[in-house]
This record gives sequence, C-alpha cells and structure tokens, in this order.
Amino acid sequence: MKNSIYNCTYEQLVGISLIEKLKTSQKVELAKKKKIRDKEIEDMLDSSRCRLWEREIRWAEEESEYKRGHLFYLDVDYPISLNADSNSPFCIRWQGAKPTGCNDIFRKSESITIVGTRESDEEGRRAAFLLGVESALNNVVVYSGYATGIDQASHKGACTALGKTFAIMPCGLENFYAFRHRELRKKIFDAGGGFISQFALDEDPFKWNFHYRNRLLALISDSTVVVQAPFRSGALITVRDALDYGKDVYVHSAGIKDDLNKKGTNGLYKDGALVISSYKDVSHFSLGSYSYNKRIEEIPYSDIKKNMEKTSEKCEYYRFSDRWYKAVDV
Repeated sequence: MKNSIYNCTYEQLVGISLIEKLKTSQKVELAKKKKIRDKEIEDMLDSSRCRLWEREIRWAEEESEYKRGHLFYLDVDYPISLNADSNSPFCIRWQGAKPTGCNDIFRKSESITIVGTRESDEEGRRAAFLLGVESALNNVVVYSGYATGIDQASHKGACTALGKTFAIMPCGLENFYAFRHRELRKKIFDAGGGFISQFALDEDPFKWNFHYRNRLLALISDSTVVVQAPFRSGALITVRDALDYGKDVYVHSAGIKDDLNKKGTNGLYKDGALVISSYKDVSHFSLGSYSYNKRIEEIPYSDIKKNMEKTSEKCEYYRFSDRWYKAVDV
C-alpha cells in the first residue's frame, strides 16, 4: 500500500515510527528518501522492535470489532492541530474512530480538552460530567486522559449525550492499562469516539509517558478546561503546554476553592485565568467560536415522571449522582 506523501509503503512507515533514536524531523526525511528498503529499517531496530514491527502491522490488518490503524506526520489524515508542531509524534495509533479535525472542514471550534485531578470531589466530577454533556450536545468533541476522577467524568458526560469523546493514552493501545474500565471503554466506542496513543502497542504507562500524553491533550484540541488540580498535577502540564501553543485555557469554578486538591487551579485563578461555570461561558469567552445551541438545566425527578406520561413530548434526561438534568434549546 503506497502512501501519498512519503516514498515508502505503509508497512515501512510503521517500522520507521519504531526507531527510537531518530527525531520526528529525521523520520520524515528517512520516509521521503527514495527506494528505502526494509533491511535499512531493520538495521536501525533491535530484535524486540523488529518483532513489534510485525505485530503492529498484524494489529492494523486483523479484523476487529472496532476500526484501528496508524496516522503519520504530514499525512492528509493526520490531525491538523498536531501537524502544526514539528515535534509532534511521527505516528499515532488510533482505535474506534480517527481523531477529529483531519480535513479542516469545520468553520467553528470543534473540540475541547477537559482535564483534572484523580483526587477530585463530587462537585468537580459533576462539573466535568456536565461540561462533557453540554459539549456533546453542541457537537463539540471532548478529549481527555481516561484517568479516574475528572477525566472519566468528562468522558462519561460526552458518552451519555451520545457525543464523540477521545481518550489519549500514556501507554500502548494493547497494554492492560488501556483496557481498564471496560464499561466506559465500550461506551466511548459506541458513541463514535475512540482511543489514541503515540506509543508502541505494548508499551507500559511509564511515568515519563504521561508528560507526552498531556502535551498531546493540549495540542490536539482548540481549548483546555482544567476543573480541579493540585500544585503538582499532570493537568497543569497540559495547561502550560496549551498556553505555549497559544490555546485558550479556562479554569472551572469548581476548582478555585482553597484546599489541597485545588491549589493548582486556585493558583491559575489568582494569576488571572478565565473562570467558567458551564459550557455557555466557554462559548462566550471564545466570542462565539464554539456553537451554543443547547444547554442543560437541573430538574426534580417528579418532573421526569410527569413527562414520561406524555408520550408526545420527547426530552433528553441526564443523571449524575442524585440529580437529574434535561437538555433545552437556547
């Protein structure tokens, strides 16, 4: 299978992506080299990487319940937001659906990153969940890191509203870490989202991999919302990278209280970060870049029971813990 940009095959591009000693720019030059041979690639891979090369090809070609494959730097399908940086990974693996923004066909902002601490409280998880729901209702794709706490709440919110959400992983897509929380994983796939990784299939979630994961979270979306985070938090790394690349960064009001697990977000607030309390504020601060056609409002459960008796009236309901919400047109 010939690639439209590089002078080598799909299989050779996968092999080049596994060469650890080369930077992205060097891999690009190697892939553009004419008449490259598999032997040249093998000479730059150790034996374990050669076996992994074969496995990566089989993984992409085997029949699976969900689609999967590789995207290469500068390819037409490679996310434009990542293509803008020369240090982005040469190859990203995806499963379920390809990352959005591939063909630059959207006139408005189409994605948002929601991040925060694993040690969140119920207020923070509720905020992330509702932000995920409203984003999905307004056709905005939600990116997060699949970790417990804020990340999972935002994924669940988007899935509940049947919207696309993508989890960017700090490990390979065949690593056990990526198979945790199977119920949520299935919901992400069924809602049309997927999983993304820049790491080889079996790679473990090493401590240093989380920094690369957080950097992709900052780059791939149009804006970043940090809900709750302590001083030492991967979410703040995402914020720093997002600011470095000129992305909009917001702090949720659920994270500006002065306790241990919110000192990071509270610090951002004191430094002048824009504070939001709902998706509506994101649309407002972005000067309408994000579409805002639907919102959600809290309702008592008694209203749901009444409405269920009216078969002619349709309404979308969402539940978090002991509270119920419904979608309404703006």
